[in-house]
Amino acid sequence: SSCNAGYHLSGTLCQAWAGSCQDGQLRPQAQRTAENQCSSCNAGYHLSGTLCQAWAGSCQNGELRLQAMCQAWAGSCQDGQLRPQAQRTAENQCSSCNAGYYLSGTVCQAWAGSCQDGQLRPQAQRTAENQC
Repeated sequence: SSCNAGYHLSGTLCQAWAGSCQDGQLRPQAQRTAENQCSSCNAGYHLSGTLCQAWAGSCQNGELRLQAMCQAWAGSCQDGQLRPQAQRTAENQCSSCNAGYYLSGTVCQAWAGSCQDGQLRPQAQRTAENQC
């Protein structure tokens, strides 16, 4: 004896292939040939055989996005120059700063401060805080 598509013989009875699909949707009943068979997956997952698996891995010089594609780190560096692409580990990373600014981590900060009884140097001439 045989069963309709999506069912299997259990003793003398036809039983539906059942189950669940973690992180996705089960196949339509008539397409199932075993328990727990996915037909499609939620965002961030891909179909591997009949199971949904998370995209995993890493990207050199970028970040992993949906469907295992790498997107280069981008951005800008206000008051300085961006790191070369191969050295970036996030968006908006500076490697050096314009005159009057210093590198604080990966961001350019202005030399600031105050000048008692005088005026601060013009920004581009400062190499430290509080320069008169």
